[in-house]
Amino acid sequence: MPRSNPRTPSGRQAGSEDDVAGPRSEVRPYLSLCAIPWLAITAEGLPFLRLDARAAYLLSLVDGRCTVEMILDICGPEVERDGALGILAHLLQLGAIELRHP
Repeated sequence: MPRSNPRTPSGRQAGSEDDVAGPRSEVRPYLSLCAIPWLAITAEGLPFLRLDARAAYLLSLVDGRCTVEMILDICGPEVERDGALGILAHLLQLGAIELRHP
């Protein structure tokens, strides 16, 4: 899934290497593993996103309690880690989710 210029949540970056995606990840500066994704779109707006099955699945895991790392753990081996991070970055770019930092 192509993505371009994922936005940084509130211009913040994670403070340490341990809180972010792995060192080779393209989305490393943008998604802190300890950030908590929240839905930023209403149920009425969801059909307009035209999400594929994997993106819809990841979006269904966004509950405002689970961190990015927890969502990656829930996905398990079925969804490749960098692929899941890319999808979350794409959802962030679309405005479907926002990231809050504890």
